[in-house]
Amino acid sequence: TDNISYINNTFKVYKPNFLYKNNKIYSWTGTKGFSDHLPIIASFTTDIINQHISNTNKLIPINNNSNISSISDLYNLEYIDKPLLLKNIIVIYKTQNSAIIKQENGKAIYLYKCANNLQLGMKYNIKINKLQNYNGLLEVVSISNIKKTNTYKKYKQLYLKPTNIDIFNYKYTNEIVSNLKGIYKKRYLYINYKHKIKLYFPKYIKQPKQNSHLKITSGHIGIYKGNVQILIHNKSDFEIETMKI
Repeated sequence: TDNISYINNTFKVYKPNFLYKNNKIYSWTGTKGFSDHLPIIASFTTDIINQHISNTNKLIPINNNSNISSISDLYNLEYIDKPLLLKNIIVIYKTQNSAIIKQENGKAIYLYKCANNLQLGMKYNIKINKLQNYNGLLEVVSISNIKKTNTYKKYKQLYLKPTNIDIFNYKYTNEIVSNLKGIYKKRYLYINYKHKIKLYFPKYIKQPKQNSHLKITSGHIGIYKGNVQILIHNKSDFEIETMKI
């Protein structure tokens, strides 16, 4: 029809967690599963297209987000079209101008390069303006209306313990895991000599020597193209342990 227009630069790959199994695309087996190719999505509008040319990043929402009140709700959205108010979010991790926020008894999410005005161990009310999906990792990339409400000194109690969770389960994406131990080999942390998980180090952090015994004190559980990994943002996120003979 003539009154529907494509919004520029909105084509992207749709890759929710349920389309993956064992870190691979959950292909059709004959009785269950999905396609062996991830779907492509795009946004369209019935408004006059000229209204969108000046700002192609303003996408039309797929979901009705009028009742969003928790971080967990954000994981059910593809896009948002108006700021969403979240109350009592806690900054549990900070790295430069990025952070991870969480609500008590709720999920965590990554604020990418938009957390300059937030302090570690503080509680806030904020508005979420924009989300993005970076190779499977949901991120917040714009916030506003920051209002500090309280302190939260015991924020590290909101970190997850590897003995209590399946670290490879997608539902723990964007959480902080602590006291994860293993041997470092070729960018992977080998856990209990049975499982391995990739460690991502930015260029400004020197990687440990091969076969080092590491303890991850605050690792960001991420996902990249369907594979769970641990993101190391700060030098203080890990320790090299000396093994006793």
